[in-house]
Amino acid sequence: NLPTFDSELKLCDVKEMLAGAPGPVKMVLEGVDVQRGHGLVLSEDGRQAELATLAVDAWHIREFDDFEIPPESVGQLHEGDTYVIRWKYSVTNVG
Repeated sequence: NLPTFDSELKLCDVKEMLAGAPGPVKMVLEGVDVQRGHGLVLSEDGRQAELATLAVDAWHIREFDDFEIPPESVGQLHEGDTYVIRWKYSVTNVG
């Protein structure tokens, strides 16, 4: 016997789905919510700061070795693999 599938489309309640969704993830480094890694951000004390990425280095880690990923390939990560990412950034108070 072959399994049968219900082909009737059923609407979902999007409001119900979003009601339990957590808010945006925050990454606070040295008292600054770094958000997406660039632009204006707020420090914990409410002051505005300019965040700039200086460099991103990445290494692909395998069972018996590792290698540095070339700059043009940083960001091309594969599911199931292990990586080490080093992000150098600067925060400059602007107000």
